[in-house]
Amino acid sequence: MASNPGDAGDRRRTYAEWYVWAARNLTSTVEIRHACAEAATEALATGGDPAAAARSAAQNRSGPGWTTRAEPVIRSYAEWYDWARTTLNLTGEPLHTAAAAAIAAMEAGGDGTAASEAARRAAGEAPGPSAAPPAPAETGGWAPPPGVVSQPAPPPPPPPTAPPPPPAPPSYQPAGFPPAPAPYQYGGPAYTGPPPAAPAGSVQVPVWASVLLGVGCGISLLLAVVYALVLTDRTNTADVVLGSILFGGIGLVMFVCSLVALIGIIRRAAWARVMAIIAGAAFCLSCVGILLGVPVIIGAATARRSLERVY
Repeated sequence: MASNPGDAGDRRRTYAEWYVWAARNLTSTVEIRHACAEAATEALATGGDPAAAARSAAQNRSGPGWTTRAEPVIRSYAEWYDWARTTLNLTGEPLHTAAAAAIAAMEAGGDGTAASEAARRAAGEAPGPSAAPPAPAETGGWAPPPGVVSQPAPPPPPPPTAPPPPPAPPSYQPAGFPPAPAPYQYGGPAYTGPPPAAPAGSVQVPVWASVLLGVGCGISLLLAVVYALVLTDRTNTADVVLGSILFGGIGLVMFVCSLVALIGIIRRAAWARVMAIIAGAAFCLSCVGILLGVPVIIGAATARRSLERVY
């Protein structure tokens, strides 16, 4: 997607921040991150919902972010921005400073090693030992940031030893990430950065179904208690004792199933919908319970599941 010269700087900043947002909330795949960032940036430019556009690009390999792609220099800027965040542990404006320095070094003819050293200098950190230049990116001849940071050489006088194996790429830790970048102007209203992601995998059973489930839980508990009291009467005949055990057991099963389902609904657990259907089926073991069991099964079957992350 082409951008006007006047807003090229703002566009690549916006693109980089949505690229990182996609990495933190949606996917670990680089190409899908780029699609999410492009879709969110286009949505901002047209007054749409950037978060919804990014999630749509993560789920469907078509539409904005896939049919249109950012220029290679903007894609490379976003990767260097994310590299400065995970490798140099920068936050806020220094992230853009480091990414801009890396791109400037690349435009001056440097390779990935020169770009990483330029980013470190811009961040006020002493450059480390030179690393092997990374492979070129897929388009435009731009190189992505190096994935492994070289370890400092051992100080003399000990003899040199074999270099240690490269560390694994840094993984996303939700609690350890710095706050979102400070807002800046993007063609009009203040841009405050991406919104937080919704909890993944939660189930929302309709309120009316939860209420019916609670009513059935209370009735089944009362039924189990009543038949338990009947069993305490030593004058009962064998038929009464057998019937009390049968119906009391049914009431106990309905109570346990409905109680577990209610706990799952309150916690919005992924298994809450299945457990609510089982509880509704347990209600149907009694004739009167069908009036509660069938609506509970229908409500649980229509429960909504929130958006899950794509990996």
